Amino acid sequence: MIQVHTRREPLTRFTLETSSVNFSRRVTVQEPIVHGVSTDWADIGSATLSVFRFRAFAKEHLDVEFPERRLEEYRIVIDNGANTPVAVTGIKAFGNAYEALFLAKANATYRVYYHAESAETPALDTAAIDAVLGKDFHPVTATLGRQTENSDFNTRSNPRVKTIMDNPFVLGGVIGLMIIVLGLLLVRASRHIAE
Repeated sequence: MIQVHTRREPLTRFTLETSSVNFSRRVTVQEPIVHGVSTDWADIGSATLSVFRFRAFAKEHLDVEFPERRLEEYRIVIDNGANTPVAVTGIKAFGNAYEALFLAKANATYRVYYHAESAETPALDTAAIDAVLGKDFHPVTATLGRQTENSDFNTRSNPRVKTIMDNPFVLGGVIGLMIIVLGLLLVRASRHIAE
């Protein structure tokens, strides 16, 4: 088993590097599924890795693909069975590269905000950009300035609150507490009525 730590890049494939030859092994890429304090691992991709070299014959397949993920941690499990473990000497990660295309005004300054944990993909009108790119218009590559902190970010609502409230244990605890408080109020009210 190999733990892979990343910086949440949009990955779609791992390529293993190995010094082993003449093998065929089933390999699985897994993602962590956190349940409170425990973590399970779910399969997101698998492949049969192989390297064969004999005299003039050479064939290898060392890629395992999976649907795009942006995780901090992955696990690669190699099923060696009763065979000698494959010697993994390195791992290369591959993924998608994204571009921001828009129709900019001359001499204008723009800012790009990123890393919003609760942001949803907007439905934007891109017809004008598609039309311009369809006419063999080549976009101008912009240069990014120095990265700076967004001073307004901390004053906005914290997106972690939504994540906490989506947790079934927290939500269940809040509902349970409300039931207890309502029960105590009903008992108190019934005593006043009896008096």
